[in-house]
Amino acid sequence: MKKVKQKTKVFYLVALVIFTFFGLITFFGDDGLLKLRKLYALRNQVQKENQALYLNNQRLGREMNQLKEPFHTERLIREKLGYLKSGEYLLILENKNESQAAPNSGSTPSGV
Repeated sequence: MKKVKQKTKVFYLVALVIFTFFGLITFFGDDGLLKLRKLYALRNQVQKENQALYLNNQRLGREMNQLKEPFHTERLIREKLGYLKSGEYLLILENKNESQAAPNSGSTPSGV
């Protein structure tokens, strides 16, 4: 009877060791649950980047369609490159705040 109890204890101990071993492999192995969590996080990050790229692509598509219209193309050329039609004049107005804040480079310091 004593040998049966001892064999049972050994069996449970071996089973516990094997169960613990496979549990550790499941969690910490090369293809374990920790790596799976990292892969899910990476997938979520890639999905967010993909969504941002998709929205940017949509915006650029709308901009391309607008450039096919002469009105928008002319407006963009005028704004970005400063082109004028014949007979038009470009007026450049100074901002009073900027002109007052800029020191006069030709003046000499007082007391000299």
